[in-house]
Amino acid sequence: MTWQHRSLALAGWLLPASAAAALLACCGGSGPPEAPGLRFERAVVDVGEMISGSTRTVRFPFVVAQETVRIEELAPGCGCLEPRLEVGGGFRGLGGELAPGTRGEIVVEYDSTGFQGRKDTLVVVRGAGPGLPASLEVRSLLEPWLEIDPPRWTPGPLEGEGPWTVDFRVRGREPHRQLAALGAPAGVQVEGLPSAGEALEHPFRVTIPAGSDPGDQAWFLKLRADNGLSTILPFQYRIEEVVWTRPARILRLGLVPAGQEIHATVDLGTSRGELAVTEYRLEGLPGARVDCLNLTPSKTYRLRLVLPAGPSEKVLSGNLLLRLSHRVDGEEHILDRQIRLAGVVE
Repeated sequence: MTWQHRSLALAGWLLPASAAAALLACCGGSGPPEAPGLRFERAVVDVGEMISGSTRTVRFPFVVAQETVRIEELAPGCGCLEPRLEVGGGFRGLGGELAPGTRGEIVVEYDSTGFQGRKDTLVVVRGAGPGLPASLEVRSLLEPWLEIDPPRWTPGPLEGEGPWTVDFRVRGREPHRQLAALGAPAGVQVEGLPSAGEALEHPFRVTIPAGSDPGDQAWFLKLRADNGLSTILPFQYRIEEVVWTRPARILRLGLVPAGQEIHATVDLGTSRGELAVTEYRLEGLPGARVDCLNLTPSKTYRLRLVLPAGPSEKVLSGNLLLRLSHRVDGEEHILDRQIRLAGVVE
């Protein structure tokens, strides 16, 4: 009998049974058993203040207790987080079993580019075994170093044939040089970047070209300074089709049989004003024919194409060239359009 039990035995003569049991639990009993499975030291990491555009590595240590687990997915709640699993200080692929006693970390690379103010975001850890799924949270307060004026471009509908230009200025807390502007779609031009030298403020111009794809457009321009900090300029707009063609740029003929004529159509029209097709021709396709039908007077047209496919040809390609007269509010605009034809001969 240990000294604790001897003392409690003596106390049993002096204390009620319930009190003696409570004293025994306090002095000699064990605490609640540890939870089995995946256990994180902490589920929330607050990195405090950060400069927007900087990066931070955030670690969530864990241990596997009593029962085997399997981590199958690390799902970030934001594109700013890039999580990975590390065991024993090295990268571990997902899906493998983690035996009891395993110690490791969920390591999250946090890129704050494009965000300002309070930002809290999650990584959801999914898999099989006790303790899963689990949510890990990164908290931060982001202060801007680079600022763009205007901070975004959302003009709504863009009408006409383009091009459309907009001027911006990017400012820093200290003199710096802008190194690059990344992420612009094909055809969009950025003038003024990279900058020639250091300054607090750098002007630049973005031009969306004529003939850009119609409809809703959304993309981001990422600006990077020579101190490693970045910021993001969002673009969101809609290009209205005042004068339209169907298809817009490429007529895909697909797989066509050799030695037979191919028939295809191109439709065009205007949503405002009056339209006339003054010239149309096919280039690069000897023997091809094209007819123009006016479906709605001065509004919509259909071009009917008849294309030959000789037995020796492998690829069928050419260009449909159009010259259009568009009259709106008494003013005439001459528009040139080109539609590429592409097909493969069997």
